[in-house]
Amino acid sequence: MRREEVTRGCIPFLHVPLPHRHNPVVVVPTTNHVKVTVSVEEGGPPLLLEGRVDHAVARAVNTFLKHIRKELELPPIHVNLDIDTGGYVCTSFLYVLMTNAIIDLLSGGIDEELVSTMQLIDRRIGVDDSVTALRYYRFFNTAYIWRYGESPIGAPKTIVLTVDAVGGSERSLKRANPGFPLMDLITRLAGLNVIEGFNKLVNNDDVSDVVRLNNALWYAIYGVEVPRHDDLVIVKELEGYSIVRFKR
Repeated sequence: MRREEVTRGCIPFLHVPLPHRHNPVVVVPTTNHVKVTVSVEEGGPPLLLEGRVDHAVARAVNTFLKHIRKELELPPIHVNLDIDTGGYVCTSFLYVLMTNAIIDLLSGGIDEELVSTMQLIDRRIGVDDSVTALRYYRFFNTAYIWRYGESPIGAPKTIVLTVDAVGGSERSLKRANPGFPLMDLITRLAGLNVIEGFNKLVNNDDVSDVVRLNNALWYAIYGVEVPRHDDLVIVKELEGYSIVRFKR
């Protein structure tokens, strides 16, 4: 069995991961495309990855595959994944795209029930809400907002960003202290900021104030240096983060 998918990359444009809390995430497609080719055969090594794939992505995909084989009681299978990217693609999205491709090939299609199942496996692996939010990319050709336990809401018009990574770190973020002073207030502030940002994107308004606050919260919680320009946003990667220049 073999399948190929070409799609726009997506980023969790507005999101600050907070310990033991669930806030909205704004996902926006980009002009950078990525192609994934997946084939599945019986026997052989469990997973073979080709193309430029981050080590963190490879580990997460391999762990996901082990979980899904156990859940579906699959016989030993060999999965070959070939990734071809054009420009910056968020590693969280690469993980989602690759695991979606595996499930799509094995099941013959992906619906919202399967998305929920994959999100449960994501939780077991330990990824944050930005990854589970990206699971819905197939249902939207535009920006959307999602919060854990709720249905995603898409923008009423097409919103796509031109993006490029200009910095960041592949190291895992330092563990945030859930007892951080004013964490409840910060959680509410971060959530309201994400909602405001989505509304501004929909209304084609300037989002620079929203982005500044988003970046400032990254600094307050994780000590990430705040970018100096309003067209730079901190984006959560599967591990670490990127500084991404964006333009509508």
